[in-house]
Amino acid sequence: MAVVLHYSKRLSERPTPGFVPDIDLRSYQGPSDIPIWLELRHRAFARATPGILQWDRSDFANEFLEKPWWSPERIWFAITPDAASGAPLAVGTVAMADRGSGAAAVPAVHWLAVLPTWRRRGVARMLVAALEERCWRLDMREIFLETHEGWTAARRLYEELGYRQLP
Repeated sequence: MAVVLHYSKRLSERPTPGFVPDIDLRSYQGPSDIPIWLELRHRAFARATPGILQWDRSDFANEFLEKPWWSPERIWFAITPDAASGAPLAVGTVAMADRGSGAAAVPAVHWLAVLPTWRRRGVARMLVAALEERCWRLDMREIFLETHEGWTAARRLYEELGYRQLP
């Protein structure tokens, strides 16, 4: 059985915006983004151990649209021009969920996903920086996340970004 690990980070200063050449960030723009997000998630985790199940629109709705914390500006996409067509291509995504509810709710990094061919280029750092900067603007200073013990690259990234595993 997969072991879920919990991490947190306390923001002590305003996060520095990330920058990756030829990558722009945008937030969720509506239902046409759902298949884009689903494909990103599927491709980003296709070879992950532990693996993930394939999702559809109803899973997306359950995970995001039906949550009390949901708003379109809580999902970011990293976009670049497709090399072949020049059309916008989503290469990464992250969402900001709430952990807990009401006044006790705290922000959480949720479903950070980057296409394998775009990893180690700063895309994930850029996405997390956008989430952290939004938390800063909202006067939220502690951020949580969950990841799997077997996702060592993700764990390494989070630790490099200052997240610490909780006991």
